[in-house]
Amino acid sequence: MYQSIEELQAALSRFTYSRANTLHVTDEQALRNTGIDDLIFTAVFASDSDLKTRARAAVRQIAENQGIYSASLHSYYLAIGSGEVLTSATVPAINLRAMTYDVARYWSTDL
Repeated sequence: MYQSIEELQAALSRFTYSRANTLHVTDEQALRNTGIDDLIFTAVFASDSDLKTRARAAVRQIAENQGIYSASLHSYYLAIGSGEVLTSATVPAINLRAMTYDVARYWSTDL
């Protein structure tokens, strides 16, 4: 986890560059190996709210520039609630976040 905005910016410079206030990936392997995990961990667990905000913004920018976009079923559930969609309809969904994240890197299995 990054401890300061300066540390976050230094880390980002190892696998991204900024153009027009948007992050672009320069080293995808470094991003995959440790970069994204450290960004996510910082975005979730940092005690400094500004640091969290910047880490979250970095994750979103990097994802969008890699063609990964956030999606939600919120509007679908609102439509069910308002009667616009049959309540018998279902949506196959799984939460990939927990399945794709390597928590062992941050917590010991000896606990």
